[in-house]
Amino acid sequence: MDTVAAGTRSTLADSPPGAGKSTLVREIGRRARRRAQVPIVVQTNDQADDMIRGFIADQRRGAAPVRVGRLHAGDYVPPADLGARRGLTFSKSIADLHDRT
Repeated sequence: MDTVAAGTRSTLADSPPGAGKSTLVREIGRRARRRAQVPIVVQTNDQADDMIRGFIADQRRGAAPVRVGRLHAGDYVPPADLGARRGLTFSKSIADLHDRT
């Protein structure tokens, strides 16, 4: 968190499975969003969808809501459980996501 507070433009969370990376990334996203848009990069569509589900679950547990933009390639189809969520935007164009976390 000190790295984010210092204004570092990127942070790599490299650790083994189950170490809490997703929880850390969501917390960093929530805290840093107060200052700027926070891009989060993952390796697969499934990981991106799981990250979004994590933000949704966190909100159910009382975390502050966040607006999430999901950038994707042309052939991606959002899963049914995420497709119509309020505060969630899917787009092929980064320009459509300028006001999202």
